[in-house]
Amino acid sequence: MWCWGNDDGCTLGHDVIVQYGLKPLQLSPEAIGVTGVVALARGLQFDVCAITAAGDWCWGDDEYGELGDGQKDTELCVPMITMTSPTIALGGSHSCSVAGGRVVCWGANDYGQLGDGSMNASLTPVGNALTGVTSVCAGFVHTCAVTSSGALFCWGLSSVGQVGDGTHETRSKPTAILDKGVATVTCGSFHTCALMSSGAITCWGANQFGQLGDGTFDSRNSPVAVVGF
Repeated sequence: MWCWGNDDGCTLGHDVIVQYGLKPLQLSPEAIGVTGVVALARGLQFDVCAITAAGDWCWGDDEYGELGDGQKDTELCVPMITMTSPTIALGGSHSCSVAGGRVVCWGANDYGQLGDGSMNASLTPVGNALTGVTSVCAGFVHTCAVTSSGALFCWGLSSVGQVGDGTHETRSKPTAILDKGVATVTCGSFHTCALMSSGAITCWGANQFGQLGDGTFDSRNSPVAVVGF
């Protein structure tokens, strides 16, 4: 594992903090077990996780317990194993993973982004009623998940429609958005996009920079088709 760029919050995973890594820096020597990396997850703040066969190594900002190590630290400069999961999604101050068809989340929960029906933060993973989950994404304060049947559910803050249920209501439990045909989902800070099994793309949420791809700058609180796909 090598990292470079801004080192705020120990994002580069090295015990010697630098302002900017202009060249690739290897992870801290203490993290000798970070080998065989198969995937990476980058949070919207300053947190990072590397998925390996031995476990998931995480480091960086941990102000809300989003690294999943069971405690809150200002920052974690030396990577440590936090759990074992085939996929991790890092949001603004919360994180989620999928294992055995279940999605679990941890960290901040002031807008219900953990999806457990409460607005209580959690330093350990909490689940919800969804089953057959195949993928999950985490926005700044919202979360979405796709099931094996192709259904899409989202929850959390929907101030600009990023949950996608046609309202701007905050949701603390998974809310049905599309009932079939979804292959995977990805979350931006305040918008969301779904790749359909047909090859079409649909997006919703903030659109001040045209990120929804529908030919407008209008935010949407329900899915709209991306032009040309």
